[in-house]
Amino acid sequence: MDDIELTYPRGSKLHRVLSLSSKTQEMRATVVLKSFEMRECQAFTELPQDDEVDGRTSEMMCHCGRPMSAHTQNPVSEISPETESKQWQVLTHTNTKQTNAYGEIEFPGYSVKPAKYVRLQHETDPKDIVNLMTEWWGLRPPNLLISVTGGAKDFVLTNKLKAVFRSGLTKVALGTNAWIITGGTHTGVMKHVGEAVRDYTLGSGSYGRRSIVNIGVAPWGVVHDREKLINKGGQSGYKVHYTVEDPDGSEASLDPNHSHFILVDDGTVNKYGTEIDLRGKLERAISEIDPGTGKDDDVIPTVCLVLEGGPGTLQTVNSALKNNTPVVIVAGSGRAADLLAWAVRNIPVDNPNSALKKLKSEVQSIFAGLKHLETLVDLVLDCMSNRYLITVFELGARGSAMDIDVAILHALLEAKRADERGQLHLSLAMNRIDIAETVMNRKGKTWKAKDQYQLLEKAFINNQVDFVKLFIENGVNLRVFLTVTRLTILYNKIPKTTLLHRLLTKVALRSSRKRSRAKLKFSLRDVGQLIKGFVDSTYEVQYLRNKTYQGNDGDGNGIDGDEGDSNCLERPRGELFLWAVLLNRHDMARLFLEEMSDAMAASLLASRILKCMADKETDVDDRLALLEKTEEYEQLAYDILTECYRDDEEATLLLLLRPLDFWGNSTCLRLAISADDKNYVAHTAVQELLSRIWYGNVDKERISTFSFICCLLFPPLVYCLLTFRESKDEDDTDEDDDVFGKKDRNDTEVDGTLDGIQLELIQKSDEGLKKGHTLRTYNDGIDIRARQHISPLKKFVGFLNSPVVKFSYATFWYVIFLLLFSRFLLVDYSSDFSIMEIVLIVWVSTFVCDEIRQVFQRETPGFCTKIKSWICEDYWNVIDLLGLVCFYVALIVKYLADVDAGRYVMAVDILFFYIRIMHIFSINRTIGPKLIMIGKMMVDLLFFVGIICVIMIGYGVSVQAILYPDEKDTLSILEGIFYKPYFQIYGELFLEEIEGCTTNTTLILAGVPRCRKGHVFAIILLAIYMVLSNVLLLNLLIAMFSYTFSKVQDHTDLYWKFQRYGLIMEYQWRPMLSPPLIILSHIRLCIQGLLSICFKRLRAGKRTLRQRLTADENSLLNLFELINMEKYFAKKEQVESSAIDVGIKEVTEKVDTLMKHVEFLESKLDTVTTDSVGVGDKLLTTISEEE
Repeated sequence: MDDIELTYPRGSKLHRVLSLSSKTQEMRATVVLKSFEMRECQAFTELPQDDEVDGRTSEMMCHCGRPMSAHTQNPVSEISPETESKQWQVLTHTNTKQTNAYGEIEFPGYSVKPAKYVRLQHETDPKDIVNLMTEWWGLRPPNLLISVTGGAKDFVLTNKLKAVFRSGLTKVALGTNAWIITGGTHTGVMKHVGEAVRDYTLGSGSYGRRSIVNIGVAPWGVVHDREKLINKGGQSGYKVHYTVEDPDGSEASLDPNHSHFILVDDGTVNKYGTEIDLRGKLERAISEIDPGTGKDDDVIPTVCLVLEGGPGTLQTVNSALKNNTPVVIVAGSGRAADLLAWAVRNIPVDNPNSALKKLKSEVQSIFAGLKHLETLVDLVLDCMSNRYLITVFELGARGSAMDIDVAILHALLEAKRADERGQLHLSLAMNRIDIAETVMNRKGKTWKAKDQYQLLEKAFINNQVDFVKLFIENGVNLRVFLTVTRLTILYNKIPKTTLLHRLLTKVALRSSRKRSRAKLKFSLRDVGQLIKGFVDSTYEVQYLRNKTYQGNDGDGNGIDGDEGDSNCLERPRGELFLWAVLLNRHDMARLFLEEMSDAMAASLLASRILKCMADKETDVDDRLALLEKTEEYEQLAYDILTECYRDDEEATLLLLLRPLDFWGNSTCLRLAISADDKNYVAHTAVQELLSRIWYGNVDKERISTFSFICCLLFPPLVYCLLTFRESKDEDDTDEDDDVFGKKDRNDTEVDGTLDGIQLELIQKSDEGLKKGHTLRTYNDGIDIRARQHISPLKKFVGFLNSPVVKFSYATFWYVIFLLLFSRFLLVDYSSDFSIMEIVLIVWVSTFVCDEIRQVFQRETPGFCTKIKSWICEDYWNVIDLLGLVCFYVALIVKYLADVDAGRYVMAVDILFFYIRIMHIFSINRTIGPKLIMIGKMMVDLLFFVGIICVIMIGYGVSVQAILYPDEKDTLSILEGIFYKPYFQIYGELFLEEIEGCTTNTTLILAGVPRCRKGHVFAIILLAIYMVLSNVLLLNLLIAMFSYTFSKVQDHTDLYWKFQRYGLIMEYQWRPMLSPPLIILSHIRLCIQGLLSICFKRLRAGKRTLRQRLTADENSLLNLFELINMEKYFAKKEQVESSAIDVGIKEVTEKVDTLMKHVEFLESKLDTVTTDSVGVGDKLLTTISEEE
């Protein structure tokens, strides 16, 4: 049970107790103890000698079945005279107490999970038992209830019938999430059901995985060794080892293949049938569990399965039929089942009395020796009055079902043959899409929208993808179906064993909101908080920013989202896709993904979410499964991008930067970076986009290195040496050109559609295309489309503002800064305040201002989040921070403390500035990946340092204690512990201190140090230390470095292309001027920020890489992506079908080859036979002639 508030019917005993209980395991055990009761005989009433069950004992027996010594006789004053005078009855002669038997049963020798059990009195409210099973025991409400009844004693089935019964029962139980209810003992039909479950468990290796719910309802008084089940100390998690035996007398052992036991106690022992009434009530209570259809009169379908049996079985079947419960008879199993099967086949419907004589004869032959046979005849005739509810399964008989599961389905359908909605509900419960299609497609049948919505909701909850697809194909409007209320309920009905439920529970527990009612435990805000923890800080979770989702905060009651709930969601497929991904239902997610116009973004977000969920998953197999699905979504996004790029390159670039309001107002490119999807970022389309941003207005296809350097040295040369990207005039546009510059198309299936899209785009955005220049940068995005007639001034400014130019100038000025800094530190550093020092202070101050600008212009909201993002997302910023802090610390130390100390700090500081210059190598395809290797190796080195420090300190302390036991100086001690062991790793062994001593008195008098006692141990420790540090650990470090190197080297191009994004984005939003002149840009930004605060008009600060699009352009891009996605799936389906055809062809060829071999062998056999006959004839002729 999860640590969240539980719900029970108000006023029930269990609700009153649990509402006051603690959520700890110890208190939960007390909850069961106080909620359920047992019965014990309170007044000994002697059983007459003739009625004694056990005649072997000389002790007086009570009507309850126990001897007098087993009674705790109450004082006479506590027993009323009426009780003493009355005949022994359960209600008057027994009293109730808190139950003392509950916990888990382990069956030694059986490969089964422990079974939960509880002892309770026969008048317990069945709703409390249902709540115990669903809330405490964590059982998922069933879609079908199978009540198995029949022979209580062992009987024999044929091997074939036994195999069919077992396979059919497990198939229907697993396929429908059914609960099986039996008598629970290790005898008769209960034993056969248990063996069916056992065969499934052993055959499928399902231990610890999905299991069949097999509930045994048994009388407490007949359970063998029931004293072992008593939890004397009231312990939580009490477990008992139970041995299955074959006891003598009327007792029976519990069956080890049941998952749960309800042990019914009426105060008697050694009496069967005491559980029948409670079992019937419990089955009705289970059938009344809300099936999730929204109809009060809908119940969980129940079927009675009959195997063998005696007179009591006939009574059970008759009671089931009167309650309109369908019955499946397994013919050939014996006795009662065979009698009912015979009656169905031989008693006429219109005149049952005509077969009365035959029926009596059949009853006498089956139940020979029993009294009151007329009663059994009447029972059979009574059953035949509802024969339409009876289905006979007879193995091999004509007209009979082929398997038990088909027979059960037929029986349930016959019971609801006049109720088409009930049949549809049943097909959902049985997971039979073929029946649902037949019912849905009947002519003249009009389905109410509300009925469809309620059944569709159940299909979502049960993860029945085919049914969801069927409802959608039959016209269900998802936009009307999916409301805020219904989406909230879908999140609340997730299985409690899932990772999503555990994560949402943690979020809900952290929430400070107080809910008056907890029927809906999770709100969409909780889901939003969970998603917020998965995505990066730039993603704006819709459940937190959109007020539409705030209408239902998890406290709603109803599920009729189509009535009285106006909060219908605009993007139902996106909402359901996200729900399915979080719930790890990827077939369902794929269904909606294939119909979305932004499938790339959805796939990338799914990849990010699943990676985060995999990090939180504790099960190794489940974690690997999540990572495998992550790769599938990444590959899907990559393939769709490839399909789009093949069709139209320019439109694909717009798709990458298109802002997606539903997906957190993010872009495909940003989602790919967030998901760490290196393959996607390394795609040709993404790299083309980054190159276009990197070069700005300049046409990168027509630029040479020499001309670019000349323009850097003298910018006015751009008009002569560089070519800028400009779209052609209308008169010069080729006939096949479109707005994106696409000329050729390889695929002809949807050319007309795509041409229509592009022509419409030209018409819609023709005015915008004639304005501006190639690449425009805005506060809220950029525009990468080519434009006509760029003015000379805009060309010049665009060249200077391109990232590649800003990078080049920044690198040049940074080298100048390092040269000046180095000269100052080597030559000009003094106690006086020099001009060079002033220049450096101003220059470094501009660095500080630029770092502050980077913080404030990050896309993440909130100052603290910006700081965290600035530090965590780029480790070069940490180097910058250390360098800037050390510089100002050096100045403070110089002028307030000591000049030389300031020099030392500044000497360390310049190291950080020199390390920072390596950042410029990131742009190089060869050197850039090497920086990634260095970064990853630094992580490896940190782990290595942690290991070697432990060994180094241990060795240092040991040697110091041996060689210098009387040392008191702290510095000397620290030197012996850290300094010497560290340099011994590199070969400086300090042997003169260990071996430079003697025990010779003469040498000691001459001044040679006396050897310490135990210096030999120091030498031995040194030898061991050198082996560990120099041989073992250093080689381990080399191996770690080699692994890291090979891992990056194998994907060098991938890593380089991925890191290229960060560098380009850094210089994309960087001001045009470089330090120290960048201070002018900072002043402009400050003025702009003040104006935005004062007038609330201008918007300064955050820059985002998003393409500016009109609503019409965005709609057309949606259609463009949708069409190409459909093309991709069509091609994939064609490839798969062709692969199947190839496989069929290969199999056919092999079969033909085998047939030829068979024909050849047959011909040989015929030849041999003919020859043999001829030889035989000749031999006979010869013999006859000789005679």
